[in-house]
Amino acid sequence: MAGGQSTRLWPLSDKNLIPVMGKPLIRHQLEGLAKFGFQDIIVVGNQPVVDFLAGSGLASKAGPCYTHIIKQSSQLTGMAGAILSAQKIYESKYKERSLYIVIANDFFESKLQSDMLSAWQTNKGDAYIAAYQVKAYRPQGYLLLEGDRIKNIVEKPDPDKMPSKWANLGLYIYRQPPLLFAELKKEQAKDVKTDDVYERAMSNLMPTQNFQKVEYPRESVILKYPWHLLDVMELFLENIKQTNIDKTVQVSPKATIKGNVMIEKGVKILEGAVVSGPAYIGPNTIIANNALVRSSAIGADCEIGFGTEIARSYVGDKCRLHTNYIGDSVLEGNNDFGAGAVTANFRFDEGNIFSVVKGEKIDTQRTKLGAIIGRGAKVGVNASLMPGVKINALLVIKPGSIQNQDLKS
Repeated sequence: MAGGQSTRLWPLSDKNLIPVMGKPLIRHQLEGLAKFGFQDIIVVGNQPVVDFLAGSGLASKAGPCYTHIIKQSSQLTGMAGAILSAQKIYESKYKERSLYIVIANDFFESKLQSDMLSAWQTNKGDAYIAAYQVKAYRPQGYLLLEGDRIKNIVEKPDPDKMPSKWANLGLYIYRQPPLLFAELKKEQAKDVKTDDVYERAMSNLMPTQNFQKVEYPRESVILKYPWHLLDVMELFLENIKQTNIDKTVQVSPKATIKGNVMIEKGVKILEGAVVSGPAYIGPNTIIANNALVRSSAIGADCEIGFGTEIARSYVGDKCRLHTNYIGDSVLEGNNDFGAGAVTANFRFDEGNIFSVVKGEKIDTQRTKLGAIIGRGAKVGVNASLMPGVKINALLVIKPGSIQNQDLKS
């Protein structure tokens, strides 16, 4: 499931195509499935995803996988519409096979995939849902349980009416997909103005189908808002278990590399620079004199100039920095920061940082959050960006200015 318009992700581009550690996220998902032995994959995507996969060679073969690419119909919206978009291919090529549903912008440790497949192999249930226990209420689907069997799913209940603290994640397995297709069509035909068609269809099946819970010990990372890209990056950095430096990398004897880092070909790390893991440095990037990179992912062909500090941040390809502080921030790519420009990432009252998304004020649940910078935007010398500020693609921030609110035009 790789559809949607990524409107909540502004000022960033399509959530499925953002590169992390050298690969678009949709490619990470496909290659992850291939490693688990999947041989047939149906991708239901929006137009950018369809175009990317068609042009990348992944539309036919991804290792051992055969991948079908389907554009989600504008008449079939949401999760239910995405699944129904795949019905024709399923019935023509894979009839009577189990269906494993993965939401492309949900990320988790690979062990959950193993646990889902192991549960399916036991043959105890008709369907399986990955779930985790919430620490605090969030507006999502919650499971009514009888042991490990799921009796009902309630979408976005009032906090005092939660059937349990078990919330569903974006992984599902169905042994009899035609039953799901039929219920989805029934629910879509109803004149109900809510977006829980998929959850209602599942609930209709639960009295007669044995839905089993598969536990996950932590919350998944969902790329819904732009600051969530930092969570996705952190999950990928956690998977760097040892230092891996390409043989073409040039490291000054007076530079310092510590912790688990991955450094790609053609990188230069100059005198006095420090790279502190977990960290990723993309191909042909320069980490200049006295620069500090820690717990961050830097893309390809970047220039991290003299005296720049980058902490817990995502920096896309072809960014150019000089004597800057970039903290807990996202630079989508091809961004320039003039000397002395900085991102503030902390409120002096130590409160959570809020962000306005589509007219709604959202608690980011972060006490540290810098700027979110769209592709191609430039920041002039000595400019200051306040915590959580979002800057549209291609815009220019005036030298010496203080930017304390989102800038769209």
